[in-house]
Amino acid sequence: MTESRSHYRVSTLEDLMRVSDGEATHELSAGQLLVAEPPPGWRHGAVAMIIGSAIYAFAAPRKLGQVVTCDTWFVLQRDPDTVRGPDVAFVCQKRCENLGNVDAPFDGAPDLAVEVISPSQTKASVARKVRDYQQAGTGVIWLVDARARVITILDGQSSRRLGPGDTLTCPEFLPGFSLPTDDIFG
Repeated sequence: MTESRSHYRVSTLEDLMRVSDGEATHELSAGQLLVAEPPPGWRHGAVAMIIGSAIYAFAAPRKLGQVVTCDTWFVLQRDPDTVRGPDVAFVCQKRCENLGNVDAPFDGAPDLAVEVISPSQTKASVARKVRDYQQAGTGVIWLVDARARVITILDGQSSRRLGPGDTLTCPEFLPGFSLPTDDIFG
């Protein structure tokens, strides 16, 4: 997401819902409107789909939790509001049991957030996303750079990088899950 100026006053989830007209390409960070420009492209969508479908295929039969796509907003903070839509997100089953209004954004952070880096994204915008997720309590963040064929895994205070020939895992929330990076990047 890149920052964009708007002639609308947008600072809350309710403002965002009114202005965005349901478009998940809009997000808020500390009350500031962010808009994806330009749309991320084919590779971005394909990589997100590969990762999301692999997590779903693993988690669903084990009843570990729910996997959602970027069309799902997460309210990470209120006053000022921060609302993000990770490319892929996973929420543990226990946190899904009392969702309430399933047509509304998820109130809280995902346990796992996957962000596929878009060519138009700056290092500052990626760092802002990471900060927003971490401050809200997201346990693990995967930053996927499909062009460089690198995945950076942030879990708590540590980080590590995976490249070709490595295997993506998430023992914190998906014990036993493994996805070769070569399957992601082709």
